[in-house]
Amino acid sequence: MKQQNQESLLLGLSPIQRLVSELRRRFGRFALFWADEFKGDCVAVLWKPAEAVEHPLSVQRAGATFPLAIAGGDGQARGAVIPDVVSMLREFREVGGDIVRDIEVLAGARVVG
Repeated sequence: MKQQNQESLLLGLSPIQRLVSELRRRFGRFALFWADEFKGDCVAVLWKPAEAVEHPLSVQRAGATFPLAIAGGDGQARGAVIPDVVSMLREFREVGGDIVRDIEVLAGARVVG
């Protein structure tokens, strides 16, 4: 009986799909995420070009960004931010925990806009 209960708990459990769902929830404004549904051992990430550029600093854009400027020359607080890709890659690993074996950034990958 105990083994049947354990097996029924695992039915339909897909750690990769759960990881993709969590990545979409946290970073969906910056990138698109897909899981390899056949082998189940890979998650692909495509950065959104519109989010890869400088944006004005705002509360809505504060997370997962890196500041370019803190204050203007006239002493007025202004700022611009860009995505903090290195920090996001580190968080991908943290969110994935033990199921993330490796993170690979493809050489020569580029955004065509």
